[in-house]
Amino acid sequence: MGSLSRNILLIINALAAIIALVVAGVALYVMLSPSADIPQLAGLPDGIYYAMIVFGSFVFMVAFLGIAGTCLHSKILMSLFIIFDLLLALGLLVSAIIILIYANGITTVKEVDDNAKTFQGMVEKTLYEQATVEKEVWAATQSSIGCCGINLKSTYADYSEFNITSLNEFLNVLQPGAKCADGRTAVLSIHASYSNYTAEAETAADANAALQKYFCQDIISTFIRSNTIIVGAVAAVLVIIQIITAAAAIILLTKVTTTNGGFVPPPEETGNSLAYGAPSNKGGPNMHSTAMTNTLA
Repeated sequence: MGSLSRNILLIINALAAIIALVVAGVALYVMLSPSADIPQLAGLPDGIYYAMIVFGSFVFMVAFLGIAGTCLHSKILMSLFIIFDLLLALGLLVSAIIILIYANGITTVKEVDDNAKTFQGMVEKTLYEQATVEKEVWAATQSSIGCCGINLKSTYADYSEFNITSLNEFLNVLQPGAKCADGRTAVLSIHASYSNYTAEAETAADANAALQKYFCQDIISTFIRSNTIIVGAVAAVLVIIQIITAAAAIILLTKVTTTNGGFVPPPEETGNSLAYGAPSNKGGPNMHSTAMTNTLA
């Protein structure tokens, strides 16, 4: 049991540390080198890169605590590992649930939905700024994903904030390239019919053939919806792995003795001298002398 628990902790945490460093390293590399040859990650808001770096660093810290606690037999490090490991499992579970809920268009309580919309608006505004500053990278990102622009609502933004003077110019920034030309024309026609973003405008966009599988938000949401089982299974596996490592750490900390690689002191030896391997003397102190006397007689 002790050997198995140790191996689980060391192997899983070593793999987690490597993956975490790769995630944080790639995010840092793309953030500092926007022209890097990873178009799927280039052109994203800096907040996403920071989130990847923080997540990778946190996972690495948790993995380091697990490895260090196991190798150094430190109860403090192992206890911290268990706490952060379970927090990581909870965070993964909550994140997966939120992604699946909103990708599938499921509404929750009003306060949560309002906060989600506010956050979405902040992300969209950041994307507008990103599109106007790094146009070539933004175009390459959309090309690699196979989409154009963010969503219909984003085309109704106040583009004067970005020193843009016309809707046509704004659409060419948000939805660049020849592949997006038909979609831009369709969006212009919707704007001509609906001067403000409304549910009717969204319905018109849904009915327009040129806007089917057009916006990036729709493409990503469709991908998640069509792979809900896979996304859920991956999240479940990750959570289970975290729980297994936490359970292995708890077993080492509370059930396995130090002689077997754990943290529990071995039980103290009790009883008479027989417990320490002394020779037996069941007949008492005079038995040997009595036997000798009988022999001589």
